[in-house]
Amino acid sequence: MRGLRKLIPYKAEDVSPYERPLTTAELKGFAAAFSVEAWRSFSLPFINVMQVVPGMRDYVIPAYQLDKNVIAKFPGLSHFAGIRVIGLRKPLSS
Repeated sequence: MRGLRKLIPYKAEDVSPYERPLTTAELKGFAAAFSVEAWRSFSLPFINVMQVVPGMRDYVIPAYQLDKNVIAKFPGLSHFAGIRVIGLRKPLSS
C-alpha cells in the first residue's frame, strides 16, 4: 500500500508532508501497555477512490456497508484498510 500511495498524486490539504499511516506493528506496540477491548479495520482503498471520483460520491455511504461485509467475509483484507479503530482499556493499578 505504501508503494501505491507514492504513485497517486493526490494530497489532502490538511495533511502535512511528515504525516504517514501507522503500521500494524506500531499500533500493536502502542497498545501493548493496554488491554485491547476492540480492534476494527475499515475503509478499503475503493472507498478513497469513490470519494474523489466525480459521480461516485453519492455511493460512498452504501460502499461503507459493502466494505464492512467484504472485510467480515475476508478478514485478511483488513490489512489494506485505511482506518483502524482500537478500543483500549488502561490496566487497573495495583
